[in-house]
Amino acid sequence: MGYQDRFPDPEGRAAVDWRYTALRQLLAGTGIEYVDLLPPLRAAAGGGQLYFARDTHWTARGHEVAAQALAHFVAAGRGL
Repeated sequence: MGYQDRFPDPEGRAAVDWRYTALRQLLAGTGIEYVDLLPPLRAAAGGGQLYFARDTHWTARGHEVAAQALAHFVAAGRGL
């Protein structure tokens, strides 16, 4: 389950999606390289709980997915 999926109402999901899109556009416009963690987190959603049930913090599994994405980014020499 992704962070956006935790909002029961479409307006809440839309607000999170809007902020995500705005940040991506801002970073793309500045040329700043970044790690987009949403795709790997969404891809891993079926492999175990990524967020705690009562808040939006990552579980150990969520941290593992993020760490793997960051490691691939750094190993590729990006962001340096």
